[in-house]
Amino acid sequence: MEYKANQSSSKNNLQKNKLTASLINLGCPKNQVLAEKIVYLLQQNDFSYAPFSDMMPYNLLVVNTCGFLSAARTETDQLLEKLQVYQQRNTHTSIIFLGCDVTLRAKSLEVNYPDFTFLREKDSLSALSRYLTISHQTNESYQTISNEQYAYIQIAEGCNHQCSYCLIPTIKGKYASVSLEGILHQVQNLVQRFSIKEVILIAQDTSSYGKDLENKPSLLEVAKTLSDLKDLEWIRCLYLYPTSQPYFFQELLSIPKVVPYLDLPLQHVSKKILHAMNRPVLADQFVEKIMALKKDFPALAMRTTFIVGFPGETEEDFQSLLQALETYQFDRAGFFAYSPEPNTKAQQMEAIISEEVKQSRLKKAYETQRKISEKINQNWINQTLPVLIEKYDPIRKGFTGRTTREAPEIDASVFIRTASSNPRKLCGQILPMLIEEADAYRIKGRLLPL
Repeated sequence: MEYKANQSSSKNNLQKNKLTASLINLGCPKNQVLAEKIVYLLQQNDFSYAPFSDMMPYNLLVVNTCGFLSAARTETDQLLEKLQVYQQRNTHTSIIFLGCDVTLRAKSLEVNYPDFTFLREKDSLSALSRYLTISHQTNESYQTISNEQYAYIQIAEGCNHQCSYCLIPTIKGKYASVSLEGILHQVQNLVQRFSIKEVILIAQDTSSYGKDLENKPSLLEVAKTLSDLKDLEWIRCLYLYPTSQPYFFQELLSIPKVVPYLDLPLQHVSKKILHAMNRPVLADQFVEKIMALKKDFPALAMRTTFIVGFPGETEEDFQSLLQALETYQFDRAGFFAYSPEPNTKAQQMEAIISEEVKQSRLKKAYETQRKISEKINQNWINQTLPVLIEKYDPIRKGFTGRTTREAPEIDASVFIRTASSNPRKLCGQILPMLIEEADAYRIKGRLLPL
């Protein structure tokens, strides 16, 4: 995907007569944070940045890769082939690949694509700055952002969990938290430069934040500290890990400005499969207590993810997953067909599930959840929620945005009707919206007068 930096409110606007640079970003929000920091690094060192177009020449093109799943590595391979054609037309362009996939496959990529540069170090920013011989102060956590209203804040890198299917510890190493001071400095900087309204805290496991630091600050302390910032309105926490006690989540949601939204990947409900995954084997009461938080937080949206087709998953195991969806009524759920990753324990397991069965189970899981999400969303019709207005659509004569119950890109789209005579002035504001229509993936409403 191309990366479009937010130029309108940054002081680092494009200037003429500079070396030109662009970036292609692949992967998840954690990769987006790295992409944003790369763009800021380039801008601060006199590169003129522009979104990538294969019809445009650049002095420098940086590709930020993802290696988490085989599908992500396939995406890298497809892009490599395309960029070989691009470089034949633009021989002066220096093309640099970095990120997770390069860390994982640097040797083979260098052999197969000798005309490109591959920076295999885990600290991509430092590696890029050394390669380009440009300034990079490691104690600064500045970044630009690729939108107008929110920013992802990565509060830790790496992971200490040893899930049997996951490559992250191999690629990223052990869990390493960003200091509380560094997080605060970064958010203050972004709020000041871009007037963002929401920060989204991300890590491979945000629940473990601070355990590796000397004074052991927790995610709760991060949220409380950021909640004191005057111009910040919403704090959203993604990728929580299901080992914390329910009271931890109760306390987190009670912090001012933390939106009622929990992203808690469970991955499965079968104790046998969870044990094979080396995931927490949770008592049924854990999920029940988490869902019971809706009594205290009525607008709470609970999102989770599951893997289907893991080695050894029987039809009975899969049916238990479908039954859990019906029983617990998660607001949102994502599903992934198991993909064997190189050098993981799961890759060596027997009782492999066929692709045909995996895809069939994936389809059934999504259809089951679609009905549940649609019913839940429709229960909000004729109710009011605060909505962050993000963009104006002049053709549809309304806005796109998000309520507290939607994270960017992964949850339902929200369309907001308005009768404002100057609607663009409303962008960036958080206003009350009456929900009028809803299905599993789309919500429509209209703004209410203040």
